[in-house]
Amino acid sequence: KTSDPILGLLFTTRKGQKFCGNPKLPWVQKYVKNLDAKQKKASTRTRAMNTTAPFWRHLANSTFI
Repeated sequence: KTSDPILGLLFTTRKGQKFCGNPKLPWVQKYVKNLDAKQKKASTRTRAMNTTAPFWRHLANSTFI
């Protein structure tokens, strides 16, 4: 007898524990949505830190030796 494959999402916790969730269940959909939002927020923050703002230096206030 062959069985049909079961669709599931494998989650890995920060401590390395793994568990599977059915993507049709509401708690799994909510969890995935929250993870996606965190990743998007983190990538936006990283992009913002990598951009350089223009740096204007007032020569009248500088001292050169």
